[in-house]
Amino acid sequence: MEVCLDTDVLIDLLRGRREVAEKLRKLEFVPAVTAVTVAELYMGERGEEKLDLVLRKLKFYPLDFVSSRLAGKIHKILRRRGELIEFRDILIGAICIRYGVPLVTRNVKHFKRLEEFGLAIISLEELIGRSL
Repeated sequence: MEVCLDTDVLIDLLRGRREVAEKLRKLEFVPAVTAVTVAELYMGERGEEKLDLVLRKLKFYPLDFVSSRLAGKIHKILRRRGELIEFRDILIGAICIRYGVPLVTRNVKHFKRLEEFGLAIISLEELIGRSL
């Protein structure tokens, strides 16, 4: 099964959270990443060489016209309801929806607002079987 790893999950992996890496490996997920997550990681993480090595091993989902259009529509609906989340999260969610891949994240509270648009969410805490 293919899954998209949210920025927070990748940060855990980059910081050596072995239980996260081991669980993902045991579950035999094919890990992927969005263009937005790549940008977020390079904005904040040090050690670009390590980051380059990790990210090159992952499947990459671009921000294309279809996912951009979907993100704009989702943003408009959430704004009208007063339920906005960070636009980068909307972009990540829209990319996952567009490609039909579930998102593994710690940030379930925010991404839950995107379930009605078709986002499948896998909580990292539930995935590894305990609270982190």
